[in-house]
Amino acid sequence: MNKLTIDEMNLYKEYSEKAGRLEDKICKRVDYILKRCFAEIGVELKDGHWCFYPDEAPISKHMTKYVSGFEFYKYSLYNSPLLIDRDGNIVEITDHFPTRWLTEDFEEELVRGVELYRKQQEEIKRKAAEESDKLKNSLKAKALAKLTAAEKKALGL
Repeated sequence: MNKLTIDEMNLYKEYSEKAGRLEDKICKRVDYILKRCFAEIGVELKDGHWCFYPDEAPISKHMTKYVSGFEFYKYSLYNSPLLIDRDGNIVEITDHFPTRWLTEDFEEELVRGVELYRKQQEEIKRKAAEESDKLKNSLKAKALAKLTAAEKKALGL
C-alpha cells in the first residue's frame, strides 16, 4: 500500500472542514423546517429537542427523497404535524419531510398541506358518521319490520 502525500492529507483536511460546515448549515435548515412545521400546528419545538438518530451518521444517509431519521425529546408524537405535500403524499413530520424543502421555499406548501390534511380527515370522519347513521337506520328498520302491530303499539311506535 502506498503512503499518502502531504497534498492528499491537506486536501482531506480541507474537504472535511468544508463538509463539516455544510453539514452544520444543513442541520440548521432542518431545524428551521421542523420548528416551522411544529409551529403550524401550534407547538413550539425548542432548541435541542430533536436530533438525527445518533448511530446513523453521516447526515447524507438521512437524505434521499425524504429527510428522515429524527428523534424527538419531550414531545408526544401523537401531535406530529401531518400534511399532504404537493405530490399528494401524506407526510408525517416526525418521520420525514421532502428533501427538496432544504433548497425550496416550502412554507406555502406546508400551510396548504396541513389544511388539506385537516379537510381530508374531516371528510373521512363525516363519511364514517354518515355510514354509521345509515347502518343504524337500516338495523332499526329491520328490527321494526320484525315487530307485530301490538308490539309496535306497546312501544309507542
